[in-house]
Amino acid sequence: MVEDTYSSSSWPVDQNQDIVAALGKIRTFSIISISGNLFGLVAFIILMLSIGVILKDISSTSKLLTLGGVTIIAVVVVSFVGVILNLVSFIFLRSGYRLLKKSSERFNSPYMGINLYFVGLVLIVVAVLLVIGGVLANSIALVLAGIAMAIVAAILSLMGQVLGLIVGSFRLRDHFNDSAFGAAGIMFIIGIFFALFSFIGAILVYLGVNSTMKRIQQPINTL
Repeated sequence: MVEDTYSSSSWPVDQNQDIVAALGKIRTFSIISISGNLFGLVAFIILMLSIGVILKDISSTSKLLTLGGVTIIAVVVVSFVGVILNLVSFIFLRSGYRLLKKSSERFNSPYMGINLYFVGLVLIVVAVLLVIGGVLANSIALVLAGIAMAIVAAILSLMGQVLGLIVGSFRLRDHFNDSAFGAAGIMFIIGIFFALFSFIGAILVYLGVNSTMKRIQQPINTL
């Protein structure tokens, strides 16, 4: 029988240690995710500040072109770093769920969600290549195939985020009886539409993991 709620005395020590390791992976996810979201926020700030400067002085074409070019490069580079960090964070989240699902089937869906997310990313890359190949080969069929695959990839990625972040957070809340995870789930829901809330969600996951680990590590250390 799978336990519905975690208790530090529910399983043998080796399983408890797996859970501590899983929470460590999820904490790493939250730290890297926070960093990735910060890079995204910085990119947004750079873009807004540059637009403000441009609007104040639109008389010099050369200045506008220079500032516009620098802004584009800065935003692309900073955003790229943020995207890479978020991708890496999902690898740690997947590892955490993989350990947790050994002790509770409730984490099967979040684990599958992260896998769907990565499948979606791979399909997006293939879709981009198809579109580029279609344009170069002047093939409407390839372009349409790429667009269709991109739509499927976007759906899979969204499903993966819903299962991995939102459902996963609520499962963590129920399993470890920590409301911070539930609050993170709500933030991730809003974060689908407003990215800033995903940043808050990652912070709440970090806080939830820390408080949970404090509760469950003490019994392990005294055994």
